[in-house]
Amino acid sequence: MSYTNASTLYQTLISSAEPSVENQVRAFDFATRSKDVNILLRLLALPNLDASIEEKISKRSEAEILAAWASKSTRSTDDLITRFKNESRATLLTQLADKANLPTELYLTFAKMGKPTISTTLLKNSAVPKEAKIIAAKSAISGMKGSSTTQSKVSELFKGQDEEVISMALINTNSLPSVAALIDKVPTSQHINAVNQVVKLVEEGHQYLGEWYNSNSISTIFKTVEPAAKKILRDLIRKEDSKGALKYAASSMKNLVNAPDIDPIDTAIAQIPNETDMNEITALLKIVQVGGVRHQIKHALQLMIANINSSNQVIVDNYRELDYNSTPLLINRIKNDIDLLKQIFTGYVESSVSDMVFIKNNAFQPLACGDGVDNRKLLAEICTGNVANMLSKTKLGRFAPDELIIYADVKTSLENLGSVAANYINENLGSDDNAWKYFENLLPDWSNSLPALIETSKSFAAEEVNK
Repeated sequence: MSYTNASTLYQTLISSAEPSVENQVRAFDFATRSKDVNILLRLLALPNLDASIEEKISKRSEAEILAAWASKSTRSTDDLITRFKNESRATLLTQLADKANLPTELYLTFAKMGKPTISTTLLKNSAVPKEAKIIAAKSAISGMKGSSTTQSKVSELFKGQDEEVISMALINTNSLPSVAALIDKVPTSQHINAVNQVVKLVEEGHQYLGEWYNSNSISTIFKTVEPAAKKILRDLIRKEDSKGALKYAASSMKNLVNAPDIDPIDTAIAQIPNETDMNEITALLKIVQVGGVRHQIKHALQLMIANINSSNQVIVDNYRELDYNSTPLLINRIKNDIDLLKQIFTGYVESSVSDMVFIKNNAFQPLACGDGVDNRKLLAEICTGNVANMLSKTKLGRFAPDELIIYADVKTSLENLGSVAANYINENLGSDDNAWKYFENLLPDWSNSLPALIETSKSFAAEEVNK
């Protein structure tokens, strides 16, 4: 058996609630020989980990192992802060910042270090408290230098963040694309402060309007802010133009100077709620997509979801453009259409969508969202490859793994549904040595589900006995 398959086997054997010390020792010895970090991490997660094994693991030097050691519930806050406040290895600190069960004091310690990579990780971690994220926002945004990809990166990083976190980032931005990414996430009362930050960056020479991505950012900001803020931007553009600093962007910048305060795109958006013709609604969306900016497109789609006359297919086709808070409204709207749900799940999907569709009160619900399509039929349609792997890491994998294991590929079941997979294998293969032999031989090349592998193994074993 290859190391890869042996590793999977040992991880499965120690994934039961309290594996024997004998199995722990076997797994540890294999992990030590093969330098298998995954097995060591599984061992550290055990509530009944043998003390001598834990002592040996604690002396290892791998950052990922130390991060897992630190996450054990037996570690005190003082012990953790003492151990890591002077730690200089960014890899280790970043891994710790990604953990979900650390004390608030430790998250604050990481945030105060002011290291962009660590702060970025803290912002992405939903378990980190707001007070730590507010501090982290300052250094995280400082690491976002102006480039053609900055706006999308910043927008994704601050998606769904608290307003105070975004405000801290906005007043500490060092690039125009960062301002453009954040401007639609704050109330209009902050627009003046935001454009004053733009003026500061340009006048102090930190940002140059002649860069195409900066001129695009100015356009986004201009189309988003309220009239008083637009006036400040117009004055800035005129001043930079008088210095010859606009270069090739002069034409587009001057268009902004002459642009009306009432955006025609906003006029198109305003028509969506009351329009009754499906094709007209779709046409209005296209106007917004062609001439509008990101927050306007999101707003248009949000209004389409609220209008019963909108095309579900068109909204789903533009799912990636949806505002985070609008996604549940869409899912509830299409819960009776298995094809549209399948389209959502086979693309990029938030774990919250899976939770909404498959789980209620921490238990599997047979119908999507409680009263939609048959969830088992939906799982049979979508549960392959990356989708199965994603689902195993959601509440479905946590609270209803016995449902997921029926449809998931065997690799996902062994790697992410360990204890359930182990019990399933033991219950179905039992002491049938022939079936075990076929199971081990078929496993390396098997791409279908675990139940299918077991049934095939048992079938081959039965055929051999009957010869």
